[in-house]
Amino acid sequence: MAKILTVLKITRGEYEFMSYYTHDDDQSPDDIAKEFYGEGNGEAGDDGYYFNCGEVHVKVVRSQEISVPEYEVLHRLLGI
Repeated sequence: MAKILTVLKITRGEYEFMSYYTHDDDQSPDDIAKEFYGEGNGEAGDDGYYFNCGEVHVKVVRSQEISVPEYEVLHRLLGI
């Protein structure tokens, strides 16, 4: 099973930050963004999903396959 690194861009008002996730290829990067708040009910729009009555926007910036050793280092050192 392939390992994936997904980078999300989260925008709330004038603030923007990135969030990094490692996961197996059985979960799509789009699912990661859609379930950002753990609800799984983000409203689609502007190439991502809106949460909290449109105050927060989450979208996939990058997703790439990584090797198992890379996955283990990221998971162990960064906790992602």
